[in-house]
Amino acid sequence: MSQLPSASAAAAIVGIVGSNWVAGGIAGLSHFTMPGLLSANVPGHLLAQQWASIFRMGKAAMPAIAVISLGAYAYRAYDRSRRHLDWTRWAAAGVLTLSIVPFTLVAMNPTNQSLLQIAGGGATAAVVNDESVRALITKWAGLNLIRSLLPLGGAVLGLWTLVTEKDGPAGVESTESKESKDVTKSHPAASSTTAWEDDVSKTHPASY
Repeated sequence: MSQLPSASAAAAIVGIVGSNWVAGGIAGLSHFTMPGLLSANVPGHLLAQQWASIFRMGKAAMPAIAVISLGAYAYRAYDRSRRHLDWTRWAAAGVLTLSIVPFTLVAMNPTNQSLLQIAGGGATAAVVNDESVRALITKWAGLNLIRSLLPLGGAVLGLWTLVTEKDGPAGVESTESKESKDVTKSHPAASSTTAWEDDVSKTHPASY
């Protein structure tokens, strides 16, 4: 891992940990919370109300952590860009983490609104039957599990980048190496003389 300023290194770690936290929290709802909720033998409208409580807690926490993670990734990307180093993977990790927001609005909002309507008592009796509520919660759990893959992808990308990135672009030679090669090209005789002296020293070691 490259040696970087402490603030930049800390930002990278905060971003990666934040992405992991969001991914784990979201996935945990689908793997543990929703199955436990569905195992309870309660009426559909009560299931919807319990789901709504969990939904509101997640809504308050997950986007906020994702924004913090994005900010950390953004600082890391900025630090590398100002030093003319590759920064694009850090930006991509931040975008992946925050993409839970548009995914929620586009893919999950219809299911969310249906369950919130049932929880608030605004749905018709035909919609509030137990099977339909359980089906909605099961659908939500599946979509939510897919959503967890977005910040997980950001965390994996961030960690991989942190471990593999270098301080400079691949193939860039150091200044001293370039200067040495330039001197050799400009003064080939000096290089030949040095090589001749090395051969003489090997052939007649006593004279040296």
